[in-house]
Order: sequence, then C-alpha cells, then structure tokens
Amino acid sequence: MSTTVYLIRHGERIDHIDPSWSCTASQPYDPPLSPGGIRQACRTGSHLATWHVTSPIRYIFSSPYTRCIETAEEILHALTTHPNREGKISTVPYVPAPSSSFLSKQSAQSPAPPSPSAPIFNIDNRLSEWMSSSYFSHPPYVSAHSSPYAAPPYPESYTQMASRFTDAFNEIVDLAFRQMLDEKGSIVIVTHGAGIKAILQNICGHDVEHVGCASITKLSKVGLSGWKVGMVCDESHLGRNPWDRREGYVAGPSSQASKSTTVWMNDLTSTSTPTSWGHGGFARRTLAMLG
Repeated sequence: MSTTVYLIRHGERIDHIDPSWSCTASQPYDPPLSPGGIRQACRTGSHLATWHVTSPIRYIFSSPYTRCIETAEEILHALTTHPNREGKISTVPYVPAPSSSFLSKQSAQSPAPPSPSAPIFNIDNRLSEWMSSSYFSHPPYVSAHSSPYAAPPYPESYTQMASRFTDAFNEIVDLAFRQMLDEKGSIVIVTHGAGIKAILQNICGHDVEHVGCASITKLSKVGLSGWKVGMVCDESHLGRNPWDRREGYVAGPSSQASKSTTVWMNDLTSTSTPTSWGHGGFARRTLAMLG
C-alpha cells in the first residue's frame, strides 16, 4: 500500500495585501484568502489532481481557520472535477467531525472505505495556527466548525505547538491508513507554516527556513516508522506569475497596531456572521458537489 502525505500551507491571506482589512472585519483574527490566494489554491489542487489518478487522495484534513478551509475547498474541487479522475463524484456528504466515525479510535474496528473518486474532508482543531502571544492578543474565537478535539491552549509555546502538530500528524496518518486497509491512497493536510515546519523537524529531522503559501511538501512512509522526504515546500506548480507567487506582509493581531491607526483585539464572545470575504464553511459549489 502506498503511504503518502502531502502537507500544504494555505494560500495567501487577504491581510497580506491589505493590512487594513482586519480593522473592519467581524473576525479579524481569521482572514480568508486573497484573490491571489484563491488562484494559488486552484493551482495547487490542479497539480495534486495529476497525482490523484495514480495514487488517489482519500482524505483531506484542514485547520479550522478560514484560509485553510478555503484552500482545501479548491483542492477538493480540483480533485473531483479533474478530467482524468476515475469513477463519479462521491455522493457521501461531509459529516462534522464529532459525528464522524473516522476520527474515533473505534473506527479502526469497523472501517468504512472512502469513495475511490472523492476524498473525505475533515476539520481538525489540532492543525490550528500556533497560539503564540506575539501573534494573538487574546485567545482567538473559533466557532464555525466542529472537531472532537479542543482548541489549542493559549498562550502556547513553540514546544507545545510542535508537540501538538507531531501528535496530530501521527494519529491522523495511523487512523487514515487503517481506514484505507490495503488500498492505495494518499492524504492531504492543509495547515499553517509553523505546523509544517514542526512536522518536518520532529517527524523527519528536516529543518526548513521558509514555508511558502500554497507550497507542497511530500512525505512517503518507509518501513514502520520512517519517512522519506520527497519534496519540501515546493512552489514550482504556481508558475512564474508574480501575482500567483507573491507573499507580502503577514499580519497578526498583535502586530496590526503598527500598521494601522485602529487597534483591534480578538473577539472572544462574538456570534456575529463573519465578513463576506469568507464564512469559514463550505462554499456552495462544494456543498452541491458533495450532496
């Protein structure tokens, strides 16, 4: 059985190109993709779709942050509409994680094989952004998605974050490949740069300086416990268009004050509808596609 994991960083965020966006956003800590970021995600999905034919991507796991989910949505769309895909689009709807048997350890006792054509989409809080006090002024409010795991603690040290990602990676891989049994298949994990760095360092002993937006890292299982690093933070699929590869200012709640006259803090209790830039859930196209 082929055991391959693709680590994908989310595409470019809207506050990379417009630092003032967060000053009026209803959920300023959780920016969606910029128009360029959406194109990056589309290109990443199209690139993964070329491999999907020979080694089907069975599962997509995503951080609960909007930019990651929007990136994962574009990847899912590309995988299920690629002209060379096998079979039909899955009619199995997305099931929120608490109700899904997949993320339960009991699921290994009675696995339900995934569709051969459409990956199963899961959201996992353990893949969340690093809860650093230098990034978040307060614990961020995350309410749009269900996950069987609690939100990471705040504040969170780098060591705690790295341990969280390492544990999540190991458990996700173990359960996913149990589900696939002897079928050939791969996993996509869409998350944040700090988490990808931590996984590469702790799992593979591989240090990286920079994880680009929408970059692809490919890991292949070797034996029972080893991993072979195939590509690291590769951006070649994004082409040479500066718009598709541009990365700018990385805004964060604590750093925002230096970029704007309006200082905002994370909303701990708000239940208001997020900005129209991105609701953090599934796009109508994805909902219709999955039934």
